[in-house]
Amino acid sequence: MTKPISLLCGVSLLLNAALLFFLASGSSEGSQKPTTSNPSAAVTRDGATIQPVVDATVWPNLKTDELPTLIARLREAGFPADMIRAILSEEVNKLFSARRKALDPDAANRPFWKDRPRDPKIDQALRQLSREQQKTVNDLLGKDTGTDGLVASAYQNRQLDGVPAEKRDEVQQLLRDYNEKRSDAFSSGVITPADRAKLVALDKEQHEAMSKILSPTELAEYDVRASNTANMLRYELTAFNPTEQEFRELYALKRPFDEQYNNNNYGVGQLSQDQIRQRTDAQKQLNEQIKATLGPERAAEYERATDYNYRQASQLVARLDLPPETTNQLWEVQKDIQQRTKDIYADNSVRGEDRTQKLATLAEEAKTRISASLGAQGFEAYKQYGGQWMQQLTPRKRPQ
Repeated sequence: MTKPISLLCGVSLLLNAALLFFLASGSSEGSQKPTTSNPSAAVTRDGATIQPVVDATVWPNLKTDELPTLIARLREAGFPADMIRAILSEEVNKLFSARRKALDPDAANRPFWKDRPRDPKIDQALRQLSREQQKTVNDLLGKDTGTDGLVASAYQNRQLDGVPAEKRDEVQQLLRDYNEKRSDAFSSGVITPADRAKLVALDKEQHEAMSKILSPTELAEYDVRASNTANMLRYELTAFNPTEQEFRELYALKRPFDEQYNNNNYGVGQLSQDQIRQRTDAQKQLNEQIKATLGPERAAEYERATDYNYRQASQLVARLDLPPETTNQLWEVQKDIQQRTKDIYADNSVRGEDRTQKLATLAEEAKTRISASLGAQGFEAYKQYGGQWMQQLTPRKRPQ
């Protein structure tokens, strides 16, 4: 069998590159003929077109449903390790796709501005499936695992939906390079202030490099899909179910705030009292802008859906197999009890044991109302997942 020719430069999608790589090997050296029309032709940055040379007889001779045999044939043909891994990863992905689709049937059609509603059981099952799939690839390849750079799933990431096909290879390589640079900061599991500063600097450097590849419009579309603000916003809005327009409007409001006050969501670090005051004022202004943008009804839904306790409670409700509206019932209890708690603390005539008694009465009422929705065991779980606000009902003891 003849050896395959060098990897065609500029082919956009990774798997297409893999397919062209082995289809272009030919039945004998020097016998290849150019195709007259090929939609997968590579385009260089200066606009020149490179037509790949394809021999349609190669893949049928290599293809087999026996994956160990496929690997052996690819190695015999001279394919490099990372290309074999890309091809094998796609073949294994096909084997697992039905199971993944059963767990998340809407994944293929989910728009970029939405995340899957959190369900702990599904989350765990998907993680286990991913580990099993990765183990299958590693077991098949043994020590010749290659790199993760050409794993076929990379090009499926929706963050590249707004990137023109002819620029995706260059963008993907840029992302791989900077992800490697970031890996050191995350290796310990604890992000120090120095790590945080490094990550922020790398983000800025990557963005500047990206601006040299993408046009301003293309870069803006990439950012609204892949920036830290976009990723965090998708997570926050899981229970809000935004439209694309709402997502884009909220993103436009939150991006400047994150850049100035949240270090692009790497954490705020140590702030002075003046900086805390400025950030608090800016957060209030942002909240008012969000309310004005969404309107009263949707703003109320936004406030509820983005509350940390609400999201925690929604996951607990899903884990207990209760109707989704149960989360709203818990939210109404939370808001009612919290308001009445504020009233007690604001009433200067209620102090000492009197205040403690009133708070204890509220705590008992909250337990009764929540247990009616979740049951006794569910209430105990709720105190940890969504019910942290109930700690306000237990006054802190002053040190002696």
